Amino acid sequence: MHGGELRLQLARIVERNAERDAQRVDEHVADPTVILKINTDGYISEDALTGVGLQILEQRSDDVTVALSKDPNLTVLRERSQQYAGPIPVTQVGARHAGLFGAIDSFAELSANDKIGSALARHGFATVEMIPEGDVFLIDVELWDVNEDLLRDLYVDRVARKADEFGGELLSRYRGAGLFIARVRVPGAGLKELLAMTEVAWIDLPPVPDFAPDPGANLTTTELPPISPPSPNAVCIGIIDSGITAAHPMLDGVIAGAFGVPNRLGSDDEIRHGTSVAALASYGSIAGQISQNILAPRFRIASAKVVNANGRFDEERTVADLVEEAIRRLNAEYSCRVINISLADIEHIVGSRPSNWAMTLDNLVRELGIVITVSAGNILSISHRIAEEGVGIYPEYLLEEEHRLYEPASSMNSLVIGSLAHSNGLMPGEEFDADIVALTATHHPSPFSRGGPGFAKSIKPDLVEYGGTAVWQGFSSTLSADRDSCGILTLNPNYLQSLMVYRHGTSFAAPIAAYKAAACWFPRRTEPVRRIISIEN
Repeated sequence: MHGGELRLQLARIVERNAERDAQRVDEHVADPTVILKINTDGYISEDALTGVGLQILEQRSDDVTVALSKDPNLTVLRERSQQYAGPIPVTQVGARHAGLFGAIDSFAELSANDKIGSALARHGFATVEMIPEGDVFLIDVELWDVNEDLLRDLYVDRVARKADEFGGELLSRYRGAGLFIARVRVPGAGLKELLAMTEVAWIDLPPVPDFAPDPGANLTTTELPPISPPSPNAVCIGIIDSGITAAHPMLDGVIAGAFGVPNRLGSDDEIRHGTSVAALASYGSIAGQISQNILAPRFRIASAKVVNANGRFDEERTVADLVEEAIRRLNAEYSCRVINISLADIEHIVGSRPSNWAMTLDNLVRELGIVITVSAGNILSISHRIAEEGVGIYPEYLLEEEHRLYEPASSMNSLVIGSLAHSNGLMPGEEFDADIVALTATHHPSPFSRGGPGFAKSIKPDLVEYGGTAVWQGFSSTLSADRDSCGILTLNPNYLQSLMVYRHGTSFAAPIAAYKAAACWFPRRTEPVRRIISIEN
């Protein structure tokens, strides 16, 4: 009975695949591929699937495996399924090939709903029926990487033609190790059609950067000690962010270079974020140096600007493509072996599969032998919960599923950095103000710092550094960090207003970890050893 059902399912899949091929009369490249969704009820080894002509493309869950066959007739698989369904040989106790087919519940093809990514679902488009046909979507279309250039070109061409059919456009493509993504702008009707294409693995919204609010409380310094810039031979830390204000007086002699990806972005810090991040990577503790009446940035900085004046990534290229170009240029042109990324993607929480962005980071860490520090991401709004449930929900809410790490923190090889409170956030005299409540003490988790676990239940964040805190303001029902006492002192991109400013967020904890990783950089130490030393420090 079970064997007969499996045979019928495979026959129908082959038939549907043949019908699709028959309609592609204008294609000059033969596409022999069949993509199978295998629902399992037990362990199936990769060798067992290879033995029937299948290659694992993705393990979607404990009981769903996606596999590829380059035989359009599934010849070996169907022959074995027929033997499994047939009479049991007298020399055997059970059916032939029961070790494989006995663990398989069913064969199917991925449905359109199976390919909807987490950000689309969270925005209310969890099923095809929920997608408005007239709305225009900017999407990343992840295609199955079948490891043949002719088929890759064919798949991209199919996506481009489908988008064009609905008045959309293919903006760019990206291929990395195990990744094949097309950036597309298309109406909802075209999005539905793309989801139905067998060569499509996933479709989701592009990443969106996470910026903590720029607080208004600035520290103005009129008298600075002489700056002792780093030596020309000092380690250069790469900063992938919103650019840098190279004219800042306290960065004199620090900037090794700056560029935009793409080049048209320029290098100026329009969002006023990257400069504050870069300063902490170069100086470490600016407050500590000021207290000792010295200014001695230790490391040089190379800046790669990857977001525009609106804090968004380029629409025409995938984030994986942008970040890979930035990392390779920082490494090749400025010898950066430590690179910090304080850009968390607010659209994607770490889940059951690593993001394309994270996979790119993992590949580059292995290939280039570098250290990459990544911010854990910030909890953007918890005030309404505290107003309803009270301040006692801290710190438990940090462990809630919706407050897990933002991508690209699913990167296994990067150091993911969370934030600790450097103080309780109160100003002198506020200890007795009932309307202002401290949630933290020194060394407690920052009220905004996202938590683990990481991908595959890995222990993430890897490290924590001081990134500020927040206090509850009862008079405004707001969890606020926009005060000097809640932030970490760093450089103000708007230096004409004031040279320094207090900032908070995991964005400003991560570069301090990068500073410490760079301090561990010695020629004979390998990247894994530097990771260990950074963690021990």
